[in-house]
Amino acid sequence: MRIKKDMKKEMGRGGKKVFLFAGKRNDILRFYRSADYFVIPSLAEGLSNSLLEAMSCGLTAIESDSPSNREVIENGKDGFLFSFVNPEKLAKIIKSFLTVTSAARSTFSLLVKDKIKGKMGDRC
Repeated sequence: MRIKKDMKKEMGRGGKKVFLFAGKRNDILRFYRSADYFVIPSLAEGLSNSLLEAMSCGLTAIESDSPSNREVIENGKDGFLFSFVNPEKLAKIIKSFLTVTSAARSTFSLLVKDKIKGKMGDRC
């Protein structure tokens, strides 16, 4: 997977960025609370509980452009959508988040939390 290789290369440049591909976990809230953003690059998916959980923790979602994801995410406003016909866009979005300031990330986080809190309460 090219994106994973690019991420490993970026980490090897002495930066403080950490990417974790954890697999199935029972302690997922711990990961949501320590993450900067949330990515689900699924080709096809219904409305994802993990997407709603991540957003309720204030994570910026980077998701495939599926009808169910469009119901939750306003592209560029409270998350980002990409098409599988353009995987380079996914890489570009992820790379852009490597340079986002913590203040900008906090502002975005509050927006996302408030949106989801109104729909499903505070889960994080």
